[in-house]
Amino acid sequence: MFIDVGLDEDTWTQLRSVSVDPGSLATESDLDVVRKYLPNLGTEEEGAVAATMLKVGAEEPGSDDTELRLRPFDAQPLPEARGGFIANVDELVTSIDWAPARDATHTDYIAAGGLGPGSAGSVSMGVLLSKRVREPMPGAVHIWRLDTGAECACRLDMVLMHDFGRCLALRWCPVSTTQAGCIGILAAIFGDGHLRVCAVPEPNAIRRHSGPVYAHWPQRGLADIHAPYGVFTALDWACGDVLVAGTSRGSVIAWHMDAVLAGDTAPIVHHQLHGEDIRSISVYCVGSAPENDLNNERNASGFRRVDLADLQVLTLGIDGRFRQLLLQSPTRLNTAIEYPSRRTPVGAAYWPYGSCIYSEVDKALRLLREPVLSAPRDPWIRSTVGIEHAYADAEAPGRQQWN
Repeated sequence: MFIDVGLDEDTWTQLRSVSVDPGSLATESDLDVVRKYLPNLGTEEEGAVAATMLKVGAEEPGSDDTELRLRPFDAQPLPEARGGFIANVDELVTSIDWAPARDATHTDYIAAGGLGPGSAGSVSMGVLLSKRVREPMPGAVHIWRLDTGAECACRLDMVLMHDFGRCLALRWCPVSTTQAGCIGILAAIFGDGHLRVCAVPEPNAIRRHSGPVYAHWPQRGLADIHAPYGVFTALDWACGDVLVAGTSRGSVIAWHMDAVLAGDTAPIVHHQLHGEDIRSISVYCVGSAPENDLNNERNASGFRRVDLADLQVLTLGIDGRFRQLLLQSPTRLNTAIEYPSRRTPVGAAYWPYGSCIYSEVDKALRLLREPVLSAPRDPWIRSTVGIEHAYADAEAPGRQQWN
């Protein structure tokens, strides 16, 4: 996803200038209240909560595995040969995303959302996607801090507590914020059927004690949108000022943030693509491949403009079908890019540079190597990927598989 790319420079400027009033977020110091959202939270005085034992496979054949003991909400570095960190989020994670990097800083933030405390692992994802949470249910979005300077470190820095139920998906807005004390703008969909957008403060701006900051989700965020039918099941930013979401009824809905920030949540696109749940959404910006950079150069302010015609959406349904949607012309007849021979709960899809990467039920990660937009078919909707309406084996031409 390109940073600081959008349809309208004025909206981009407004999004970059969003600030967070420290007094608008209620922080929580009462650990009994916090444990409603983080039931396994422990303190040194009370003794350690039972740690999770993990085995990290050796890098070299014949070497011994490394054992790590991780308390809930703790992070530890992986063995030096592997590098990186491993963290215990203490819940089933459904979505994770990096905040846009900021210049001249060695600090990155990662947001993670999941099914919440006490989530039952036996409940199928299909049920979770289609069933709306009717009563308040505790949940939390975790903000992890990763320092990449001279001394690398990873820790849980803030928890945004809420009563919206499970967090099904979250994405940071791809806009570099200019306001001190603000990490960025986060969009998330929850089990109560709402899509919410809020500005997330830097933890240090509202920190009143050492350790992670426990704050409640803002009462008045940038947007609170209710799905017209069913519930929201997937989302992505088409660019810095266009937000796209899918629903349990198979619809794709898009909003321009210029109107949303003004309180108007009427969508610019609302189109039926699938008959059932949309599992994953990924957006491809035409001409964004490295060898064919975006048509418009960045201006002096750092903004790069794209047209609505440049934005194509890939959706992946619970029926296993991939479909394309051109945001400028969503009502044209869409044909599925690929038809599986069976209903398969495909997990997620990503569309970098016109090729599609997706995961499937057999724990394989597959790549459609041929660019989706390479062959001229319909001038608006092109759906050739080297195979014509047939589910090929992983070894077939144009496909690659990793286990």
